[in-house]
Amino acid sequence: MSTNGGTVSRSGWASGSRSHALDTALVIACWLAAVALANPLGEFALNDDWSYARTVRDLLYAGRFTPCGWGAMTLVTHTLWGALFCLPAGFSFTALKVSTIALGAAGLVGVCGICRALGLPRWALWMVAAMVGFNPLYFLLSCTYMTDVTGAVLAAGAAWFWVRHLRGDGAGARVPPLLMGTVLSVAAVLTRQVSLAVPLAFACASLVCVRRGRWAWHLGAALLPLLVCLVAYGVFMGWLRSGGVLPPAYDHQTDTVWENLRNPVLVFQRSAEAFQLLTAYMGWFLFPLLAVALAVRPPRGRAEWLVFGGAGAVTVAILLLMALFVDENVMPWSQNVINRYGFGPVLLGGEPAIEGSWGIWLARPIPRVYWWVVTAAGVSGAIAFAGFIALRLAFWAGRLWRGRALEGEHGAVLFLILAVPAYLLPLVLSYPFDRHLLPCVLLLALALLLHIQGRAGGVGARVKILCGCVLLLFSLGTVAGAHDYIEINRVKWRAAGDLMRSGIAAGRIDAGFEFNGYYKHTPETRWMGTCPNRPFGTGDEDYIISNLVYPGYTIVAAYPARCWLPGNRIQILVLRADQVRRPGPFAQRNGEEKADHP
Repeated sequence: MSTNGGTVSRSGWASGSRSHALDTALVIACWLAAVALANPLGEFALNDDWSYARTVRDLLYAGRFTPCGWGAMTLVTHTLWGALFCLPAGFSFTALKVSTIALGAAGLVGVCGICRALGLPRWALWMVAAMVGFNPLYFLLSCTYMTDVTGAVLAAGAAWFWVRHLRGDGAGARVPPLLMGTVLSVAAVLTRQVSLAVPLAFACASLVCVRRGRWAWHLGAALLPLLVCLVAYGVFMGWLRSGGVLPPAYDHQTDTVWENLRNPVLVFQRSAEAFQLLTAYMGWFLFPLLAVALAVRPPRGRAEWLVFGGAGAVTVAILLLMALFVDENVMPWSQNVINRYGFGPVLLGGEPAIEGSWGIWLARPIPRVYWWVVTAAGVSGAIAFAGFIALRLAFWAGRLWRGRALEGEHGAVLFLILAVPAYLLPLVLSYPFDRHLLPCVLLLALALLLHIQGRAGGVGARVKILCGCVLLLFSLGTVAGAHDYIEINRVKWRAAGDLMRSGIAAGRIDAGFEFNGYYKHTPETRWMGTCPNRPFGTGDEDYIISNLVYPGYTIVAAYPARCWLPGNRIQILVLRADQVRRPGPFAQRNGEEKADHP
């Protein structure tokens, strides 16, 4: 038997809660085994997490919350969570990464719990858990101390409780879903303030769902989470300013957003780029769920097919048009976590091999056939994604035109869809990266789960096999790419550590963005420092750690990086200047820097 809601289906939950607990445990065990293969533990920074690690270090050793100023995030929840894992053995990058891995695992537990609550069959639970857990953004960022997973998991958790509120599922609950969602949303906002988009979208959707005669109650429930989050954020900012710990560059990204808003051409360009990334990358990341959604609820009748086909045609036309303005005609079309050489930005010392980049790129990219498969999945998924959104909007417009409120599932899906543009808008106007899409993956996955609820039992074997093959291919690529990215950074920091243990000050070493940032960034540093092509470098360092040889430098050591992907067989080189340069401004802090090196 199978019904809507949480009823047991013949293909799914025959063994009840015990079966669900076993499935959840196996999902977490498989994911943690994959994380162990990627091997993220070690005393080295990845991407921007050096700046967040410094905030934790200062909290533990100085007892003060002092953001270093590189990132403009609120960081409170993220810092406290990381510090909690550092308490047993002291500050370390390993403890910080374990804290994020724990949050990543908690997010997957939540995914399994949502599938259980929606009454989805067991194969759907495994499919959704693999789709989220082995998403390249989710998996790789879970192996770092970046704020993205923390903010995304907390925001998605808040969204789920508010979905229950909108659906009326919280009757009789010990803690009302509205309250639970508000608590998680405050924690998300105090990690990344852009998470304010979620309570804002909830307020807008709740007002659309208002029933006649209940305006006062619905207005209060709609605005309460947003007001609480705004008050929490305002109190935090006031405390930063009054305490004198607000870094000078803290408002840099906010200033950039307001400056870019004054440029209509730039706004249009960034909006087109955001549409390209959102549709193509959501088509890729959500391909299995989109295939299932299309299989269980295809368009019906001529009108729905016209809406679906029209939305798909417009999407393909925009993607083709945007492809004319990028260097590559296949994905990936953005940078940072995902690039055609693998996963993760490999940022070593010295001048970049590619003009405009911040570091070196590897000798050969991932085989092109992999990206052709990704592009095919992304574009076909984008068509289904655009069609799904268009059909929903058309249905809601007709319902509102007839004077009927969007109640239950309709209000919940509207809320989740509204949260995506609200979340992306400030990001695309500042410095858009592919990792900013992670919360959108979780929110839109939840919307699709609501769409297939009660219908997943009718999915045929061919669709399941297709989804399974696609997930297997993408999961293998994700784990291998994450391993290589982490391995190269581990070797880079090992080379730098050997130099520092031999008595070389960190100020005399250019080891790339993360190393330079951790040791050389100061609160007064304005953005990238004084040497644009060498982040936080001075240009007069005596040692460079790179995979390239530069004029005026001699190779004094080489460290092989044991990578898995073809083309990633590189060596990390330690280069010494042929003539000792003028000591940089950090060269005299030798003792402190050696002690600080993890």
